[in-house]
Amino acid sequence: MHSRIIEFNGTEVRSLKSYAEALVTASHAIYKERIYTLNDYFTVEKWTSEKTIRLAQELKCEESLKTAINLNRKIRLGALETPYKIPTPIWLAILTRKLQTDSLTRASSTGILKTLTSKRIGKLLTSKFTRETY
Repeated sequence: MHSRIIEFNGTEVRSLKSYAEALVTASHAIYKERIYTLNDYFTVEKWTSEKTIRLAQELKCEESLKTAINLNRKIRLGALETPYKIPTPIWLAILTRKLQTDSLTRASSTGILKTLTSKRIGKLLTSKFTRETY
């Protein structure tokens, strides 16, 4: 429903429709990466539509889309440059609200909690919180 088949070098490839790609881009940048890039800006700017908003509501990730749209506005106004690192307190607040409102996110977070016992987690978390770009 949210995907399409395109041809690439003679091979059929399944791809997201533009409106869904805008939401995936916003959600990935906000929830997972914590870094908003110029590529994120253009994808959200050019492909966000009413369908994107409806899909965000359906998937309970409106806040990531709203955050991305707000970042886009600030970038357009010259008040912000990319790559933009979302401040930890803001990111944690957004993520906490996602956990509170989305049962699927809560269900999958148990896997995340299991990784906290990993020996590598210290290095990974340090990298996640201190990096400025990819």
